[in-house]
Amino acid sequence: MDDPNDIAVCTAMSLLFVADCRTDKPNCVGCLWKVTPSGQVTRWMLRGNLSPYSLSIRNDRILIIPLNSQMLLIFSTEQRLKKKIILPGRMEPRHAVETVNRTVIVCHWGRRTDGSKVFQVGEFDGTGKSIKVFVATDDLNDFAHMRLDPDGRLLVVDSWKNCVFLLNKNLQLERILVQNLDNNPYRLFYSETSGQMFIGESIEHVKVYNVSYPPSTANHIKK
Repeated sequence: MDDPNDIAVCTAMSLLFVADCRTDKPNCVGCLWKVTPSGQVTRWMLRGNLSPYSLSIRNDRILIIPLNSQMLLIFSTEQRLKKKIILPGRMEPRHAVETVNRTVIVCHWGRRTDGSKVFQVGEFDGTGKSIKVFVATDDLNDFAHMRLDPDGRLLVVDSWKNCVFLLNKNLQLERILVQNLDNNPYRLFYSETSGQMFIGESIEHVKVYNVSYPPSTANHIKK
């Protein structure tokens, strides 16, 4: 791998996928790496010289955001394109997840009515039409990653404010789950089976929390 930017697991098929974005070198095209439990590795190139920036998986559907694009691509684990969603112009998507209703929720830079940038979490239908949106309260936000819980709520990492917050199904703020994190938290994984939340930081640290269910408190596991 040259510049791995995101990682996801397809539990239904026992497969690991890594987005190798190649943001480190200009005019280079990244790829997706597919790894089986036996250790077999397949290099997966996207058409159109696209580099996969981030990804998420629901069942056997892989949702990919290509670098510097306003679209989402949904593939099967066998590399068959299932859906292409064109997002509204002037958006800068960072991460996206697919819901059980086949809508998508996207962390992205959006625009206020005066044209200034603001970070948002928006839900869109299969045609890219906006359904609802959560807007950051100020410009000092960077929603880097998110994960749906079993009830369809969102755990969202805010890298600039060093916290994890919880949105309900209507994309309304429910509570700040973890705050005062260090080192720009960048990635998030929540295990429903163990009740543990893993937060990856930008300087290669991982913090682990015990999370109550439904998520209302989080206690750091000190290691």
